[in-house]
Amino acid sequence: MSEIYSVEVHGAKHPCTKTYQTLAEKADQWQLLLKNAHGKPAKCLCNGNGSKQLNIRHLKVQKRYVLARFANTGPEHALDCRFFSEAEYRTGLQSYVEGVVVEGDEDDVTVRLSQAIQLRKKNDDAEAKVDLPLDPRRPGRTQRAMKLRGLLDLLWTRSGLNTWSPKMEGKRDDSILQWKLKQTAEHIKTHRMTLDKVLLCPAQEGPKCGARNFAIVKQADRLKYRLVTVGVLAPHVEGEPVDLMQTLSLMNSKGMPTMYLNGRTWPDAQKSFGREIDAWKKGAKTIAIAFLELRPNNNRCSDVLEVALMHVSDMLIPLDSGLEGKVEAMLREQKRKFSKPLRFDGDDKTIPDFWLNDLDDEFPMEVFGMNTPEYLQRKADKVLHYQTKYSQRLGWWYWDACQNGDLASSPALPLATR
Repeated sequence: MSEIYSVEVHGAKHPCTKTYQTLAEKADQWQLLLKNAHGKPAKCLCNGNGSKQLNIRHLKVQKRYVLARFANTGPEHALDCRFFSEAEYRTGLQSYVEGVVVEGDEDDVTVRLSQAIQLRKKNDDAEAKVDLPLDPRRPGRTQRAMKLRGLLDLLWTRSGLNTWSPKMEGKRDDSILQWKLKQTAEHIKTHRMTLDKVLLCPAQEGPKCGARNFAIVKQADRLKYRLVTVGVLAPHVEGEPVDLMQTLSLMNSKGMPTMYLNGRTWPDAQKSFGREIDAWKKGAKTIAIAFLELRPNNNRCSDVLEVALMHVSDMLIPLDSGLEGKVEAMLREQKRKFSKPLRFDGDDKTIPDFWLNDLDDEFPMEVFGMNTPEYLQRKADKVLHYQTKYSQRLGWWYWDACQNGDLASSPALPLATR
């Protein structure tokens, strides 16, 4: 849950408090103030570092004015500020070449997807491809388009589902997915549209709960759009062979078409997401995202073009292993603020397993759980990186589960300072 801090707005004699911004009785005054200040920058007064300038947006359809951060200024804000976003170097976003992910000044982002959304002609099922150049000065940036798992990571990161603070206790479960994903997708632009126009989200049971999904499917059928669907994978039935799955089955899928797994779609997913499938078979909550193409003359059926998976905790925090799940549970039990940095389509070896976010400086956390020669080399590289970069700061934390399988005996965390 993000905090609303006071802001400075042109024309206001005093900072506008959270109460002034949100109180129903002040709504007309707040809107008039924003209208008169439209075109002039505002400023967030959170305790982050930087200018923290804000843009005043005019939402024509809703007929109201709202505040939004300027492009690439998210890291200037406090970690709990509603305008905060992770710096690229703290996530896998640093793997994309320039032009794949472009932030705008209205809390929006434009992405170049590896799959086309619109089928333009009968024999032309993709957008014209333009190779974005590699920059020799930035050798780590190798990805020229965002793949499906990268898009899922983008949805999770921008919606804040990869973060946790104690005040989220009791407010984080599957029921928030529909509005969180929809709200986030409204600010993701791709192929000359916003993602919410083609995004199918989990819909709880009820007379009108699937109406949005039905409407999106109907429009996609008429306009010849492909669809993107996100949801919790239905639990694996013990004894049923995973190799023989015929359809992608999601929980709370009201309004979604039947999703058939044809050709190499599912075998390729098993190869790419074997770790996630193993966790799913053991009962772990697993998120699926898929590109769909509706079948001609039958919008109740679709073919899955591609599928990607993400293992998450019960609180929807992404996890890379069961050991990470134990650390995630420990952090929540100790009422700490933390985030899980996501890799997108990159394989950066310096991204930690978690960031502890209630200290006065960066504090990475690592879980070491294997002892193969390749893994041990990667572990040595990470240890050297953390000792070099953080030994003169607050330090870093790790749990070597191979040396000691008892998490309770791992090093104590520093006390929260904010």
